[in-house]
Amino acid sequence: MTLFFMRAHGTIGSAGGFEYDRLLDRLDDIKGKKVMIVLACHSGSLKYIVQKRKSVHDYLVMPSTLIREQGVNWSEDEMLNAITDGLIRPGQPLSAFGAERQFGRLGDSQTSEPLFPFDVVL
Repeated sequence: MTLFFMRAHGTIGSAGGFEYDRLLDRLDDIKGKKVMIVLACHSGSLKYIVQKRKSVHDYLVMPSTLIREQGVNWSEDEMLNAITDGLIRPGQPLSAFGAERQFGRLGDSQTSEPLFPFDVVL
């Protein structure tokens, strides 16, 4: 399993200067499942890009925002602490963390709920 964590400025379709499609092309070269946690404006767009790929079942995606949402409704430090606290739960699957929290806080029609084609215990 590969854990990919990014905290960066984002736009629809990219974060930290990396286009999600190109990043996923590189990650597809790594065998096994991938967990992607992205704290960035518009990070919800990653979920929809992953869903269009043949390798969709290899990715567990946890975005911090909706597709058209900037990360201004939450403190990045609070979000980072929430994710860290949520992930460090011996014996509990990530889906338990995802089900407890709604990352997106706007009434957007696109949700930022995680994409869980598989589950993992860290």
